[in-house]
Amino acid sequence: MPRNYLSWFLLVSLCWPSPAKASGFLATGPGARAAAMGGAYTALPGDPAAIFYNPAGLTGQQGGLMLEHVPINEQGSGLSFGDGRLDFVGIQYPSKIGTFALGWYQFAIGGIQARENLGDPATTISVTQTAYFVPYAVQFGRLSLGVTGKAVNYNLGTYQDTGLGTDVGARAEIFHRDTFLGRDTQAFAGVAVRNALAPKLTLYEDPTAIEQITTVGVALTSKVREHYAAGQDVVAHDRFTLNLDFQRGNMDTPLGGAVGFEYSYLGRYSLRAGYSADQNLTFGLGMEISKLKVDYAANLVGLAPQHHLSLSWYFTDPPAQVESDVHLSEFRRATLDQERLKDRFLREGREAAAQGDYETALADYEKAQVMDPADQSVAAFVASATEGSRLAGVKVRLDASRRERAAHNDDLASKEALDAVQFDPQSREAADFAVELRNQLISTGTVRSFDAQRGRALEENARKFEVAYIDQNMGELRRLVVRIRALSPDDAATWKPLVDRVFAAEKDWCSDYAAEAARDQTTKDVFGMARAIRRIRRINDAYPQLGYLVKRLKKLSKAAGGSFYNRNYLQQLYDNAAADYVLGNYEEAAKAVKILLNENALHEAGNALIDRMRDEGHLSFAQEP
Repeated sequence: MPRNYLSWFLLVSLCWPSPAKASGFLATGPGARAAAMGGAYTALPGDPAAIFYNPAGLTGQQGGLMLEHVPINEQGSGLSFGDGRLDFVGIQYPSKIGTFALGWYQFAIGGIQARENLGDPATTISVTQTAYFVPYAVQFGRLSLGVTGKAVNYNLGTYQDTGLGTDVGARAEIFHRDTFLGRDTQAFAGVAVRNALAPKLTLYEDPTAIEQITTVGVALTSKVREHYAAGQDVVAHDRFTLNLDFQRGNMDTPLGGAVGFEYSYLGRYSLRAGYSADQNLTFGLGMEISKLKVDYAANLVGLAPQHHLSLSWYFTDPPAQVESDVHLSEFRRATLDQERLKDRFLREGREAAAQGDYETALADYEKAQVMDPADQSVAAFVASATEGSRLAGVKVRLDASRRERAAHNDDLASKEALDAVQFDPQSREAADFAVELRNQLISTGTVRSFDAQRGRALEENARKFEVAYIDQNMGELRRLVVRIRALSPDDAATWKPLVDRVFAAEKDWCSDYAAEAARDQTTKDVFGMARAIRRIRRINDAYPQLGYLVKRLKKLSKAAGGSFYNRNYLQQLYDNAAADYVLGNYEEAAKAVKILLNENALHEAGNALIDRMRDEGHLSFAQEP
């Protein structure tokens, strides 16, 4: 039935560009999620409703289409679809050069009885007020910028006009780390100027500009709980979000604020509430099923949009985020590999130890320890096998030397005896046997074979020393100096210069690495600083500046975002790296541990694996991540 003109006059005047309400119907934004949070949506990374609130919020989001319908009627219940309506259609598409979007927003009422004068017969008119949006947004690191060109059309009976204008906005991530709230806590700040270039419309005699409104907002969001959904093999999180906005117009809109709250369960089911000076209390619900999302908001203020219903469809994949919704198929596969390989090398180590092959047993136990560094029982096996390997290794080589001596193979007897000395330079038994063997060879006039074998061993170790020195492999340098000294303990001229070079290298290299760490701290290079500290620790874990540098690294790593990655993902990366290492795939192991340390430069087991690979010569100085 026709509406009475007077009963709708106030509602129409709320939407009309006039000194009383110059912002018109654009004073109310689209989107049920935004409405449920009191309209506090300036800083929050959002859905296509960001087309209206802040075009900079379109960056870093999925491509999506949003449809919204808001029924309006004169009784204020807002449940009738036969009276007025407020509709929105928005679409956004992310690309390599930025995010593009389109939006259409319309307020419409039909069947209004109107008269030019009170005595004139009534005529039926309709009112439509429409805005068209064409936004573009681009991201530079943590900063996003957006601009929107728009056209606003007002149509009341025979009066109509269109004005062109522009919105601008910016949004920045200002905080990102783990906090007491939960993991992956983020804070954003945003500012938007709607009608920065204000559309002007002439419906009577004078043109009227739509009010320019500036909003400033902050948003805080954090993962607060973790759930494992066995059916989908997925780890999901609950998320808490809090928004705060302030806005002011250049005409009649006073300074006002709005606050919004959202709790999202499993990232799918959301409960929302908000408060604003204009809208008072609001609340809403949201549900996401696959790529579809349904949102509802209620605002029971009369003569204003009361019930918002939005339907969104996301047609592109979300941006990659390793710290959220970790699919456990890769994680569980890595965990199973870790358990299988650990059990395999423990079993093979026991079998080798039972046969008296302690060198093989030690190698197997050390591989098992790499697979699970925290297992103290494996550490006990390693300690036991180390001692057994040391004793058995010397015995095997000395027995071989005795057999060769009995067969008058003096060259081989000398070689086996000197190998025993090099295998365990601390072995008194090996040293005494070598001295005794040389004395025997002196008495038989064949000592030249022993001295020649020792000369070759010294020459080979000296060559290895130079290679290790160039590669700055301090562990290898120290081992070689001990071997050379054990081979020729009475010839200080052979080993003393090497001891001096190692001592000088310790001092110089630590100083160089400390300076490198300081430079990396200045440039906020977490990865480079962690590498420099790791190198210092390998040389001298009591270095005076080490404690200070570690403290600075811990602080810097949080500021750079290195500490908030999902622990399951980090464990997966380490398990993959460890599996490649124990299977001899050293190149792949280095790649995997590099990814791990990129995500968390302080990862203890990852850094220890790098140390092991460097010490064993599987990584050169230049290859060290």
